[in-house]
Amino acid sequence: MFPCALCNDSDIQDGEVVGDPTEGALYVLAQKGGVDVKAFRESHPRIASVPFDSDYKFMATFHNMTDAFGKPVVRAYVKGAPDVILDRLRLWCQLRRQGLKTPVESAEPTRSDCHAWGSHPLYHFFATLLGIRPAAWGFREVEIAPLLGALENASGRLVHPGGGEIVVEVERKAGVLQGRVVLPAGLRGTLRTPAASRPLSAGELRF
Repeated sequence: MFPCALCNDSDIQDGEVVGDPTEGALYVLAQKGGVDVKAFRESHPRIASVPFDSDYKFMATFHNMTDAFGKPVVRAYVKGAPDVILDRLRLWCQLRRQGLKTPVESAEPTRSDCHAWGSHPLYHFFATLLGIRPAAWGFREVEIAPLLGALENASGRLVHPGGGEIVVEVERKAGVLQGRVVLPAGLRGTLRTPAASRPLSAGELRF
């Protein structure tokens, strides 16, 4: 919900959206998701931004925050057209063809062929493309909302901290998402697709 609140130029005043209606919807989503948007913006001020442009089709904002150890960090939040963001990941999709087994720092010339900063696409493969995200503290529940963008299919296995793996296999057939989800014992959650939302429990669900 943080990107919905921070990577957003809209506001709600007297119950009315001020700004872009889509951003207004994201504002409301963050608020309903438990984020006090006005207070959150005040406590995590924007220090820089890349405004949305119709040419590059994304917006990014940068904020002063703290990490899990209480140290100050600058975090970036991005929103935009999925196909454009996926296209920017093309470099990482070609790493194996280039003989690399670890993520590089950046495109050539790069200072490091094994760099933690370059591994964020690995996170977003599971969290964004397959849509696997915690829905409760300690990952006691999960929400799965696949977002394939321009891809036709994707699959993966994510190790769960409680034991076992979360398996997601999804493909697009005739414009409809189909696939299966497998949750380990003791885990429950929700599967969200454009067609419907369905409860998940331990075991396999085909959709």
